[in-house]
Amino acid sequence: MSKTSIALAGLPASGKSSVGRHLAQLRGLPFVDLDEEIERTAGRIISEIFAAEGEAGFRARESEALGRLAREAAQSPLVLALGGGAVLAEGNRALLREHFDTVWLVLEPEEAARRSEDGDRPLLAGGERVERMRRLLAERESYYAAVADLVLDRAGLGARETAERIDGQIPRRP
Repeated sequence: MSKTSIALAGLPASGKSSVGRHLAQLRGLPFVDLDEEIERTAGRIISEIFAAEGEAGFRARESEALGRLAREAAQSPLVLALGGGAVLAEGNRALLREHFDTVWLVLEPEEAARRSEDGDRPLLAGGERVERMRRLLAERESYYAAVADLVLDRAGLGARETAERIDGQIPRRP
């Protein structure tokens, strides 16, 4: 199967959504943010889902939404910004490998922590953000690598420049 859709993976605050919007514009494709899709279908924001259902409930919703979007992507290409932990489930990784060219947006934990200071991110609530980002990277790095068709270091790159690099490195398929 030809993969014509692109998924962006990486730590929270690595720029998946902002890069994804630019990339979708460059490619002339629709853009979908997985977390926004989960919020839309659940009728509440991520932090409320975590509070009511815990991380396990959120992850189940995430897998269901990714499965639906993968089926859509097989019919009509799109650019998808994943949540930072979407790669944790093996079923999700299988969907990404099958249906998407996946780009791992690499960002140092210190920079990710700095960028996430004003966001509502349940897994980063309370405590030292840099240490939490380091822990998340340690837990997820092998999963990001397992799905990545392209690894791109975001150091010093803005969202538009990152999108342009991705566009230049992932072939456009009919």
